[in-house]
Amino acid sequence: MRLAAPKRADDLASRLSELSAALLEVGSTDELFALLGEHLNFAAWELDGPVLRLRHTTWEAMVDYAFGGPGHEGLTVDVDSVPSAPHFFSSRRFRRFPAVREFRENVVRSLCDSRGRRLPESVIRTFLEHSRHLDGVQGPIFVSGAPWGILILEWNDPSDADLDLFTLFGAQFGAALELLAQREGLVRANRELQAIRTLARKQVEDAVGVYRPGLETAAIVTESDAASLFWVEPGNRIHLLLHYGVPCAWAQGNVHGRDETFEQVLSSMEAATVEPGEPDRPALALFPLVVGKRTRGILVLARHGKGRAYSRQEVIRAGLLASQLAVQLENAALLEETRRQYELISGLYRFSRQLARAREGELPLEDSLDTLVANLGLMGAWLYVADEGGLALAASAGESQDPAPDVIPADSDNPLALAVRRRKVWYGPCVVAPNAASLLALPLVSSNQIVGCLAVGRKKGDVFRRRDVELLQSVCVQIALAVQRGRLERSERERVRQLRFLSEVGRITTSKRLDRESLLPEFLSHLVERLGLDFSLAIAGGRSYPYGETPPEEVIEALQEQAEAVAARGETEAQAQAVWGQEIAHLAAVPARSPAGVQAVIGVVRRGMPISGQEIDTLVAAGSNLGFALEDAHRFEETQRNLDELELLLEVGQAVTSTTRLDEVLHRTAKIVDRLAGGTRTAILLLDPLQREARCEALSNAEGTRLRTGMQFPVDLRSLSREPEVVEDLRTGPPRIRQAFEPLGVKSALVVHMHILDAPIGCIVVLDETGPRKWPAALVERVRLVSHQLAIAVANARLDADLRASHRALARAQKELVEKERLAVLGELSAVVAHEVRNPLGVIFNSISSLRRLVRLEGDAKTLFEIVEEEANRLDRIVNDLLEFARPHPANPSWVDVGALVSSALSTYPRPESIALELVVEEDLPEVHADERLVRQALLNLVQNAIHAMPKGGSLRVETRRAERDGKRYVQIAVTDHGPGIPEEIRNKIFEPFFTTKATGSGLGLALVKRIVEAHGGRVLLRTALGEGSTFILEFEAPERAS
Repeated sequence: MRLAAPKRADDLASRLSELSAALLEVGSTDELFALLGEHLNFAAWELDGPVLRLRHTTWEAMVDYAFGGPGHEGLTVDVDSVPSAPHFFSSRRFRRFPAVREFRENVVRSLCDSRGRRLPESVIRTFLEHSRHLDGVQGPIFVSGAPWGILILEWNDPSDADLDLFTLFGAQFGAALELLAQREGLVRANRELQAIRTLARKQVEDAVGVYRPGLETAAIVTESDAASLFWVEPGNRIHLLLHYGVPCAWAQGNVHGRDETFEQVLSSMEAATVEPGEPDRPALALFPLVVGKRTRGILVLARHGKGRAYSRQEVIRAGLLASQLAVQLENAALLEETRRQYELISGLYRFSRQLARAREGELPLEDSLDTLVANLGLMGAWLYVADEGGLALAASAGESQDPAPDVIPADSDNPLALAVRRRKVWYGPCVVAPNAASLLALPLVSSNQIVGCLAVGRKKGDVFRRRDVELLQSVCVQIALAVQRGRLERSERERVRQLRFLSEVGRITTSKRLDRESLLPEFLSHLVERLGLDFSLAIAGGRSYPYGETPPEEVIEALQEQAEAVAARGETEAQAQAVWGQEIAHLAAVPARSPAGVQAVIGVVRRGMPISGQEIDTLVAAGSNLGFALEDAHRFEETQRNLDELELLLEVGQAVTSTTRLDEVLHRTAKIVDRLAGGTRTAILLLDPLQREARCEALSNAEGTRLRTGMQFPVDLRSLSREPEVVEDLRTGPPRIRQAFEPLGVKSALVVHMHILDAPIGCIVVLDETGPRKWPAALVERVRLVSHQLAIAVANARLDADLRASHRALARAQKELVEKERLAVLGELSAVVAHEVRNPLGVIFNSISSLRRLVRLEGDAKTLFEIVEEEANRLDRIVNDLLEFARPHPANPSWVDVGALVSSALSTYPRPESIALELVVEEDLPEVHADERLVRQALLNLVQNAIHAMPKGGSLRVETRRAERDGKRYVQIAVTDHGPGIPEEIRNKIFEPFFTTKATGSGLGLALVKRIVEAHGGRVLLRTALGEGSTFILEFEAPERAS
């Protein structure tokens, strides 16, 4: 099954990583290439002198078809005919397979068969036809640092990221080939040693049985009571191997100068005798067992009793027996060495298998070193890996592992550092562990790169032989391959992790690029989670955006200092360190750059593990993406801000043109300026040049301040300027501004004056109570534009108010003129009517009076007489009302207490007993400026109408109260009856002269009431409902008495 072309580089990396891990599980080269062929189409060309030989391929069918049968085994091509081959081996990178037709044709025509002959033309055409659509990559394979050959892989449209991943895979593939070569060599050596071990096992297991007959023979021949065989180990350490005969003190331990005698025999390599002394001290004969100029053991013969010392002849005969016993010891030593070598090779093979099967991050270094120490007879082993600035201890084993240093500087005189710098084996006294005598330091090299150093130590007297060094060098190759493979896998996984992070950064910066507030937190969260950080901090636009576990203050301060240095220089700073609890925190900061400059600084913190250079490169790449996104966000915010300001300015224009009410214009403008400037509050002050004061007419926000509308401030007209006054700190501002606003808790202010035709009319004051602040020139200019519009709006409102007042005055004057003309005509007519009607009325009244005296009227005559008298009185009243209405008396206004006036008028006014009067007078009513007589007349007219509306009696309520409207105060007199109410169809006619619904009314009462109230600038209100009664309200303005 072939790998499908993934959509993203990280998918390919994941799959190649799985394939790399699987390659380490195979047991042979054929299995290795078979596994590769299960996943990818490939061709592997191995260097064979001046040619490249096709070793393995998945295109056998195409090759066999071209040859007409199996024929790819011996296919070769000259290295010189492949122009790109030298570049591969120098760059060590995979490249795209050339798509140029001439290149492919030259290579195909250079192919030869196993005998070195050029291919037939038909085969060449077949190759060219089948390779025309081939697309893929090709690159070098190195084994043990030397070129092995070229690997061609089929892959559609490879990207640059794909080439990086294939290069990493090529390095791992070469490491797998190298590991297989080492493993196969160990397997061959193991087979050879297995055969030797099988032959020697019987003799080694029965070594004691071999030595015992020799000891018995020596004892019998020399007539000895006991015979002992001592084994001499390297370093002249002696121990008892076998004893025969009666017990002997020398066989038990160092008695009677035994060890000194042994030293004499070992140094002289000649036989020695010891005469018997005390009764318990036997006669002794010691014979060195010498093989190849080396003493392998000592034969000791003993006789008890006096006079039994060994003669010269006995010593000679026993010496011959000792020579045969020495040969047996040599054979046993050889067999023991063979067994030891077998166990050593087996241990190293297991060691190799352990390293080969271990996954990245799970290398069994401790177990491997334990195996090494046990099989080589070492006192200790220490593995150091190359790190930034030196060597770091990765694992140790043996008796002396604790004292070893954790870090060795690369430039120090330590033997391990010297071995690494020189790339040679170092041998000398042990400096890693004090109780080890000799030290061997071997550099770990893989692909011509130093990956670490292996140090092993032995006790005093033990030396490292050439064979030991060769075995240890083989071990170093295995360890170097394992460590390098682990690094490659870790680097690959790190790259995949970083590619995923950069992919996520691209997605974030694309989807959130216009929203800074959501862009930065999401970026930082992915940064911390994907790169394994503890804390990150972004500084952009003067604000800090933290994410992660909060570190101590000193860590944050150190990170901020580093971020400030990055912002100043625009470049990545060297890493810093700080203490976070019990650990060292590693700090780094990178700029988020764009063509416009540094848009932000990204700081990161990690405890314990330093931040690698590759991670810094990833941060720089991510910072670049973030910088472009932040620049777009900044431009969008600036555009949005300009748009908002234009909308506010448009809103100001609409506010000043949509209404002519000055108070509404001022309040709306104050709120708009507050939003535009971003202060605590905005106040608009209008100037009263006569009083030389500025009055606060509008306030955007009245909460939390002592500043109120209506508050007045003294103004020096000479100090007013057309230029705005910017006061960043009120404590150092102009005295007049400081004296005006400092008591109100203001810390900073912007004062923009308004002028009309060079005459000041007021100002817009933006206040900030949080502290001193900067007022940008652009903001000042925008508020100034608003002030120009507002000044025009104030002027227009004042002109409109003046125009309306003039119009009202003109209408009132016109109405009064018409009224006067009408009343003048009515007065003349009334005078004529009164003259013409009153003369007959006088005769009628005189006649009625005379008839009362002269005639006694009874019955119907009396009734008719009374009717005539009543109608004459009614006609007289009509004439009087007509004259009163037509000739109004001039008003004589004074300050009137309305409550007292109402109480006085009602107390003397007669009313029927069926009418119940309810009088309600509000306390502390303001006085009104009116004619007391006319107000009394209007009130009594309403009371009289209310009584007439309740002929059967009822409740009459008179109430005085205060009222406010449009910022002015009023006093109202309300007269309420419980009569039938006024029908809707006549409500608009009741105030017209001569309109009445009563049979005996003149229709002038309500008309007179309305004229009196309106003459005082008031108004008459009516509230009525059929069946519930009516309420007439007289409303008079109650201005301040001082005005």
